[in-house]
Amino acid sequence: MDAREIIGFIMVLAIIGILGTVSIYINEKVADKTALTVNDTYYNASQDVVASVETGWDFTEIVIIAIAAGLIIAAIFGVIGGYIKL
Repeated sequence: MDAREIIGFIMVLAIIGILGTVSIYINEKVADKTALTVNDTYYNASQDVVASVETGWDFTEIVIIAIAAGLIIAAIFGVIGGYIKL
């Protein structure tokens, strides 16, 4: 897999992440605007999804830092040709 394929893969993941974030945001706004109560299943599910996403952002940041560190180490030690060719 060359650098262009890696960049394309990262772009696809970013697009999926953005679409997921927007859909969760819209879902939260729908739950707020429809004046659902705490006893409604849809409201509780919406709040659980938002809480899960907020927890997931911390993990995502750690993964991004780890991937960047791995690419830097690989480039330094010449594992992928000594430098990344675009």
